[in-house]
Amino acid sequence: MSDRCMIGLVNSDNTITSVYCHWNGDPKDAGAILLNNYKSVCEVRRLLQRGYLRALGNSPEESAQMENPGEAADTDENQQTFKSRADSFGVSFLYLFSNDGWMFATPIGSGWRKLSEVLEKWQ
Repeated sequence: MSDRCMIGLVNSDNTITSVYCHWNGDPKDAGAILLNNYKSVCEVRRLLQRGYLRALGNSPEESAQMENPGEAADTDENQQTFKSRADSFGVSFLYLFSNDGWMFATPIGSGWRKLSEVLEKWQ
């Protein structure tokens, strides 16, 4: 079974650019990879330019694209639409990079929390 996630970036106009990732989406995998390897807007933007992912890697180049590449990153009006769209993908975990660093949420029931704090409790 896959642990699907969505990875997003808050843009300067507060819209969200994001991609879907099919495998290794739980905090101990994707969360740790994002926190340890994607520390700037530039790095996150390079990842999102790959489009939809089969699996997240330690760099954009190591991240496996979907078998049918070309699924470009999506743009949502705000965090709420980003979160609500996750349900249509069957996503369990959401990651969002902003000026405050990485944040984490689930599509239903939880607000945004700092990813570093989630990882401390997850392990």
